[in-house]
Amino acid sequence: MNPYLIKQLDPDLLLYWPNTKQSLRNYSLLFLLIALLINFFQCHKHVCLFALHQNILKSHFLKIYSSELVPTH
Repeated sequence: MNPYLIKQLDPDLLLYWPNTKQSLRNYSLLFLLIALLINFFQCHKHVCLFALHQNILKSHFLKIYSSELVPTH
């Protein structure tokens, strides 16, 4: 849109005209940040599940190894 056209329509709108690109940039950065946060929490959840799975496997193998290491007389 032409800024002169905005000036003819409403003088108050001219106050917002220079900030339009800046606000669009801010909104795009905000959406990018939200998307990164959502992505981080999803990955973090998978990492936590993976770590839990690893702990279960570790404890399972420790039981097997400890039962093998127990000397049988």
